[in-house]
Amino acid sequence: MSLKKFLMVLLPAMLVLASAVIWFYPSREDFRQDNPFWNGLSVFTAEFGAEVLDTYDRLPPVSEGTVLVLIPYVPLDGAELERLAVYVERGGTVIIMDDFGHGNEVLEHLDMDFRFSGGILLDPVFNARNKLFPSIGRTSAMLEAGVVDRVYLNHATALEGGSEDDVLAWSTRFSYLDMDGNLVIGEGDEQQGPFPVIASVEAGDGFVIMVSDPSLLINSMMDIGDNRVFVQNLVDYWGSDPVVYIDRAHLPEAALDQAKGGLQAVYGHLSSPFGVSVLALAGLALVLLPFWRRGHTHMEKGD
Repeated sequence: MSLKKFLMVLLPAMLVLASAVIWFYPSREDFRQDNPFWNGLSVFTAEFGAEVLDTYDRLPPVSEGTVLVLIPYVPLDGAELERLAVYVERGGTVIIMDDFGHGNEVLEHLDMDFRFSGGILLDPVFNARNKLFPSIGRTSAMLEAGVVDRVYLNHATALEGGSEDDVLAWSTRFSYLDMDGNLVIGEGDEQQGPFPVIASVEAGDGFVIMVSDPSLLINSMMDIGDNRVFVQNLVDYWGSDPVVYIDRAHLPEAALDQAKGGLQAVYGHLSSPFGVSVLALAGLALVLLPFWRRGHTHMEKGD
């Protein structure tokens, strides 16, 4: 076999192999729905049958009975903020889960009085492992459906502003907000708890639920204490068994995630009627190529 023919066989084979590795190797990035490791959301996605959204163009036109989980570590642009506002106005529920991301920009656009404080919520007395895993102290009755005695957060913040009547869950009175990052309570802005950690506000025909810790959903936290039951109650808060969407468009992407997105786009094009036609023509050309070459050779010999 000549070098040219060898390369013609080797390069496509390497391309297929590399694509397969990228496609099947799981993401390790925080909050990714295809990440099966401790920091991913694969368990939540599977258990709630959640549909992943890469664009708000795929939000349902009739949003009542649906829940959108938003972890805004990448800012939303103006058009996305408007689309989100329409989604809530028409009856959808958005659960904004944030600690140190861009949640306050979303809350401002939705005309909410609550804000994510930006301090680290610590509890040296009631926690799961250490003070960085504070316990929720008091919750509303609806979030206590089933057995919910111990619910824990993970490197959380707290909510500020808003009305106490809209608060669904509080930290304990032993908790405090660390504003300077030294993990000890100091003077000035650092105050003792309890602090609001979850709140819900009606907006139009829908609801905005604010949760001061997106890590509540990660794989490693779902089985701690009664977190799994608590998350179920949170998702079902404004209607049982809703259709759940997870926003993937506003999470940071690693190179692997970008490559996966590129492969998904290619697959989408190839699986379209036009793509199938192109593949069929290409396959037909490959089948007929030897016959074309043989005929071309006979013609040359005849000449």
